[in-house]
Amino acid sequence: MKLHPDRNKDDPDAQAKFQELHKAYTTLSDREKRQIYDQVGQDQYERMESAGGAGAWDQGGNIPNAEDIFRHFQDIFGGFGDAFFTQRGFGGFRGMTITNITLSFMEAVHGVRKQVRLPNGKKIEVNIPAGIDHGQAIQVEDQAILAIEVKPHRYFRRDGLDIICETSVDIVEAILGGRVVVPSLSGDTEVYLQAGTQHGDRLRLSGKGVRPERGRSGDQYIVIRVVIPRKVTARQRQLLLEFAEEEQSKKAA
Repeated sequence: MKLHPDRNKDDPDAQAKFQELHKAYTTLSDREKRQIYDQVGQDQYERMESAGGAGAWDQGGNIPNAEDIFRHFQDIFGGFGDAFFTQRGFGGFRGMTITNITLSFMEAVHGVRKQVRLPNGKKIEVNIPAGIDHGQAIQVEDQAILAIEVKPHRYFRRDGLDIICETSVDIVEAILGGRVVVPSLSGDTEVYLQAGTQHGDRLRLSGKGVRPERGRSGDQYIVIRVVIPRKVTARQRQLLLEFAEEEQSKKAA
Protein backbone atom coordinates (compact mmCIF):
# COMPACT_ATOMS: atom_id res chain seq x y z
CA MET A 1 0.00 0.00 0.00
CA LYS A 2 2.99 2.34 -0.17
CA LEU A 3 1.61 3.97 -3.33
CA HIS A 4 -1.72 4.76 -1.64
CA PRO A 5 -2.49 8.46 -2.36
CA ASP A 6 -3.57 9.14 1.24
CA ARG A 7 -0.08 8.17 2.41
CA ASN A 8 1.73 10.21 -0.24
CA LYS A 9 -0.17 13.49 -0.46
CA ASP A 10 3.03 15.47 -1.09
CA ASP A 11 4.70 12.99 -3.43
CA PRO A 12 3.81 13.64 -7.11
CA ASP A 13 5.69 10.50 -8.21
CA ALA A 14 3.52 8.31 -5.98
CA GLN A 15 0.41 10.00 -7.35
CA ALA A 16 1.52 9.34 -10.92
CA LYS A 17 2.33 5.71 -10.18
CA PHE A 18 -1.03 5.26 -8.52
CA GLN A 19 -2.72 6.59 -11.66
CA GLU A 20 -0.80 4.04 -13.74
CA LEU A 21 -1.90 1.35 -11.29
CA HIS A 22 -5.48 2.48 -11.73
CA LYS A 23 -5.22 2.29 -15.52
CA ALA A 24 -3.88 -1.25 -15.19
CA TYR A 25 -6.73 -2.11 -12.85
CA THR A 26 -9.44 -0.85 -15.20
CA THR A 27 -7.93 -2.60 -18.21
CA LEU A 28 -7.31 -6.00 -16.64
CA SER A 29 -10.67 -6.04 -14.85
CA ASP A 30 -12.67 -5.12 -17.97
CA ARG A 31 -12.73 -7.83 -20.64
CA GLU A 32 -13.66 -5.43 -23.46
CA LYS A 33 -10.82 -3.01 -22.64
CA ARG A 34 -8.34 -5.87 -22.39
CA GLN A 35 -9.42 -7.23 -25.77
CA ILE A 36 -8.96 -3.79 -27.33
CA TYR A 37 -5.50 -3.52 -25.75
CA ASP A 38 -4.55 -6.94 -27.14
CA GLN A 39 -5.73 -5.95 -30.63
CA VAL A 40 -4.27 -2.45 -30.99
CA GLY A 41 -1.20 -2.57 -28.77
CA GLN A 42 0.04 -0.34 -25.97
CA ASP A 43 0.81 2.85 -27.94
CA GLN A 44 -2.49 2.98 -29.81
CA TYR A 45 -4.40 2.08 -26.66
CA GLU A 46 -2.86 5.02 -24.80
CA ARG A 47 -3.75 7.36 -27.68
CA MET A 48 -7.35 6.13 -27.54
CA GLU A 49 -7.32 6.61 -23.79
CA SER A 50 -6.08 10.18 -24.02
CA ALA A 51 -8.85 10.89 -26.54
CA GLY A 52 -11.48 9.55 -24.16
CA GLY A 53 -12.11 6.36 -26.12
CA ALA A 54 -11.85 2.71 -25.10
CA GLY A 55 -9.26 3.40 -22.43
CA ALA A 56 -11.22 6.06 -20.57
CA TRP A 57 -11.06 5.29 -16.87
CA ASP A 58 -14.77 4.61 -16.70
CA GLN A 59 -18.12 5.94 -17.77
CA GLY A 60 -18.45 9.25 -15.94
CA GLY A 61 -14.80 9.48 -14.86
CA ASN A 62 -15.32 7.96 -11.43
CA ILE A 63 -12.26 6.48 -9.72
CA PRO A 64 -12.70 3.23 -7.77
CA ASN A 65 -11.83 3.14 -4.08
CA ALA A 66 -8.05 2.92 -3.67
CA GLU A 67 -8.28 -0.07 -1.34
CA ASP A 68 -10.29 -1.91 -4.00
CA ILE A 69 -7.55 -1.33 -6.57
CA PHE A 70 -4.76 -2.60 -4.30
CA ARG A 71 -6.90 -5.53 -3.15
CA HIS A 72 -7.62 -6.40 -6.79
CA PHE A 73 -3.92 -6.54 -7.67
CA GLN A 74 -3.11 -8.46 -4.50
CA ASP A 75 -5.66 -11.03 -5.63
CA ILE A 76 -4.70 -11.34 -9.29
CA PHE A 77 -0.91 -11.14 -8.93
CA GLY A 78 -0.49 -13.22 -5.78
CA GLY A 79 0.60 -10.38 -3.52
CA PHE A 80 3.71 -8.97 -5.20
CA GLY A 81 1.68 -5.77 -5.73
CA ASP A 82 3.76 -2.65 -5.03
CA ALA A 83 7.11 -4.23 -5.91
CA PHE A 84 5.90 -5.14 -9.39
CA PHE A 85 4.76 -1.63 -10.22
CA THR A 86 7.49 0.38 -8.51
CA GLN A 87 10.42 -1.68 -9.82
CA ARG A 88 9.24 -1.80 -13.43
CA GLY A 89 6.94 1.17 -13.66
CA PHE A 90 3.66 0.01 -15.10
CA GLY A 91 3.45 2.59 -17.89
CA GLY A 92 0.14 1.21 -19.20
CA PHE A 93 1.53 -2.35 -19.52
CA ARG A 94 4.67 -1.04 -21.24
CA GLY A 95 6.86 -3.99 -22.15
CA MET A 96 4.42 -6.55 -20.76
CA THR A 97 2.66 -9.25 -22.78
CA ILE A 98 -0.75 -10.60 -21.85
CA THR A 99 -1.79 -14.09 -22.89
CA ASN A 100 -5.34 -15.35 -22.35
CA ILE A 101 -5.76 -18.88 -21.07
CA THR A 102 -9.11 -20.66 -20.75
CA LEU A 103 -9.75 -23.18 -17.98
CA SER A 104 -12.66 -25.44 -17.25
CA PHE A 105 -14.56 -24.70 -14.05
CA MET A 106 -13.06 -27.73 -12.30
CA GLU A 107 -9.52 -26.94 -13.47
CA ALA A 108 -9.84 -23.52 -11.85
CA VAL A 109 -11.27 -24.99 -8.66
CA HIS A 110 -8.77 -27.83 -8.21
CA GLY A 111 -5.72 -26.38 -9.99
CA VAL A 112 -4.02 -27.78 -13.07
CA ARG A 113 -0.73 -27.87 -14.96
CA LYS A 114 -0.96 -26.36 -18.43
CA GLN A 115 1.34 -25.87 -21.39
CA VAL A 116 1.13 -22.29 -22.63
CA ARG A 117 2.55 -20.65 -25.73
CA LEU A 118 3.66 -17.06 -25.09
CA PRO A 119 3.46 -14.30 -27.75
CA ASN A 120 7.21 -14.75 -28.41
CA GLY A 121 6.55 -18.38 -29.42
CA LYS A 122 8.08 -19.87 -26.30
CA LYS A 123 6.22 -22.80 -24.73
CA ILE A 124 6.21 -23.09 -20.95
CA GLU A 125 4.60 -25.35 -18.35
CA VAL A 126 2.54 -23.42 -15.82
CA ASN A 127 1.09 -24.59 -12.52
CA ILE A 128 -2.33 -22.97 -12.16
CA PRO A 129 -3.08 -22.81 -8.43
CA ALA A 130 -6.27 -24.25 -6.97
CA GLY A 131 -8.96 -21.64 -6.43
CA ILE A 132 -8.00 -19.23 -9.19
CA ASP A 133 -11.02 -17.38 -10.57
CA HIS A 134 -12.20 -15.80 -13.79
CA GLY A 135 -10.61 -12.37 -14.34
CA GLN A 136 -7.51 -13.08 -12.26
CA ALA A 137 -3.99 -13.27 -13.67
CA ILE A 138 -0.63 -14.92 -13.08
CA GLN A 139 2.82 -13.53 -13.78
CA VAL A 140 4.70 -16.39 -15.43
CA GLU A 141 7.89 -14.71 -16.60
CA ASP A 142 9.56 -11.35 -16.12
CA GLN A 143 7.43 -9.65 -18.78
CA ALA A 144 4.56 -12.12 -19.26
CA ILE A 145 1.11 -12.29 -17.68
CA LEU A 146 -1.52 -15.00 -18.07
CA ALA A 147 -5.07 -13.63 -17.95
CA ILE A 148 -7.43 -16.30 -16.68
CA GLU A 149 -10.79 -17.06 -18.26
CA VAL A 150 -12.99 -19.77 -16.70
CA LYS A 151 -15.76 -21.56 -18.53
CA PRO A 152 -19.13 -21.72 -16.74
CA HIS A 153 -20.26 -25.02 -15.23
CA ARG A 154 -23.65 -26.55 -15.93
CA TYR A 155 -24.37 -27.09 -12.22
CA PHE A 156 -22.12 -24.86 -10.16
CA ARG A 157 -21.39 -21.18 -9.99
CA ARG A 158 -18.91 -19.34 -7.78
CA ASP A 159 -19.22 -16.48 -5.36
CA GLY A 160 -15.63 -15.95 -4.27
CA LEU A 161 -14.66 -19.20 -2.57
CA ASP A 162 -18.27 -20.32 -2.12
CA ILE A 163 -19.97 -22.73 -4.50
CA ILE A 164 -23.68 -22.36 -5.28
CA CYS A 165 -25.87 -24.91 -7.01
CA GLU A 166 -29.55 -25.76 -7.25
CA THR A 167 -31.34 -29.02 -6.63
CA SER A 168 -34.93 -29.95 -7.31
CA VAL A 169 -37.24 -31.77 -4.87
CA ASP A 170 -40.88 -32.75 -5.20
CA ILE A 171 -43.63 -31.44 -2.95
CA VAL A 172 -43.69 -34.60 -0.84
CA GLU A 173 -39.96 -34.34 -0.09
CA ALA A 174 -40.36 -30.65 0.71
CA ILE A 175 -43.28 -31.27 3.08
CA LEU A 176 -42.06 -34.43 4.81
CA GLY A 177 -38.32 -33.92 4.62
CA GLY A 178 -35.78 -36.71 4.24
CA ARG A 179 -32.48 -37.40 2.56
CA VAL A 180 -31.70 -36.16 -0.94
CA VAL A 181 -28.63 -36.51 -3.14
CA VAL A 182 -27.00 -33.28 -4.36
CA PRO A 183 -23.92 -32.61 -6.53
CA SER A 184 -20.73 -31.34 -4.88
CA LEU A 185 -17.19 -30.64 -6.03
CA SER A 186 -16.12 -34.07 -4.81
CA GLY A 187 -19.10 -35.96 -6.26
CA ASP A 188 -22.67 -36.68 -5.24
CA THR A 189 -23.39 -36.06 -1.55
CA GLU A 190 -26.38 -37.04 0.57
CA VAL A 191 -27.88 -34.24 2.66
CA TYR A 192 -30.81 -34.08 5.05
CA LEU A 193 -33.82 -32.00 4.03
CA GLN A 194 -35.88 -30.68 6.93
CA ALA A 195 -39.64 -31.16 6.93
CA GLY A 196 -41.42 -28.06 5.67
CA THR A 197 -38.59 -26.91 3.42
CA GLN A 198 -39.65 -23.96 1.27
CA HIS A 199 -38.88 -23.14 -2.36
CA GLY A 200 -35.71 -21.02 -2.38
CA ASP A 201 -34.38 -22.25 0.97
CA ARG A 202 -30.61 -22.75 1.09
CA LEU A 203 -28.66 -25.60 2.64
CA ARG A 204 -25.07 -24.92 3.70
CA LEU A 205 -22.28 -27.47 3.48
CA SER A 206 -19.50 -25.98 5.60
CA GLY A 207 -16.01 -26.19 4.09
CA LYS A 208 -17.27 -27.85 0.88
CA GLY A 209 -16.55 -24.89 -1.39
CA VAL A 210 -13.33 -23.93 -3.16
CA ARG A 211 -10.14 -24.91 -1.33
CA PRO A 212 -7.32 -22.55 -2.30
CA GLU A 213 -3.69 -23.51 -1.73
CA ARG A 214 -3.54 -20.94 1.05
CA GLY A 215 -6.26 -19.69 3.38
CA ARG A 216 -9.66 -20.98 4.38
CA SER A 217 -12.00 -23.05 2.28
CA GLY A 218 -15.32 -21.72 1.09
CA ASP A 219 -18.73 -23.29 1.67
CA GLN A 220 -21.25 -24.86 -0.67
CA TYR A 221 -24.80 -23.53 -0.77
CA ILE A 222 -27.63 -25.62 -2.21
CA VAL A 223 -30.69 -23.68 -3.34
CA ILE A 224 -33.88 -25.74 -3.12
CA ARG A 225 -36.31 -25.68 -6.04
CA VAL A 226 -39.65 -27.28 -5.25
CA VAL A 227 -41.12 -28.83 -8.39
CA ILE A 228 -44.90 -28.88 -8.76
CA PRO A 229 -46.28 -31.71 -10.94
CA ARG A 230 -48.11 -30.51 -14.03
CA LYS A 231 -50.50 -33.44 -13.95
CA VAL A 232 -51.95 -35.52 -11.12
CA THR A 233 -54.03 -38.68 -11.06
CA ALA A 234 -57.64 -38.70 -9.86
CA ARG A 235 -56.48 -40.32 -6.61
CA GLN A 236 -53.80 -37.68 -6.06
CA ARG A 237 -56.33 -34.94 -6.73
CA GLN A 238 -58.73 -36.40 -4.16
CA LEU A 239 -55.96 -36.63 -1.58
CA LEU A 240 -54.94 -33.02 -2.25
CA LEU A 241 -58.54 -31.86 -1.79
CA GLU A 242 -58.69 -33.69 1.52
CA PHE A 243 -55.36 -32.11 2.45
CA ALA A 244 -56.70 -28.65 1.58
CA GLU A 245 -59.84 -29.22 3.68
CA GLU A 246 -57.76 -30.22 6.66
CA GLU A 247 -55.55 -27.14 6.20
CA GLN A 248 -58.66 -24.96 6.26
CA SER A 249 -59.81 -26.67 9.45
CA LYS A 250 -56.43 -25.99 11.05
CA LYS A 251 -56.66 -22.29 10.19
CA ALA A 252 -60.19 -22.04 11.53
CA ALA A 253 -59.33 -23.73 14.83
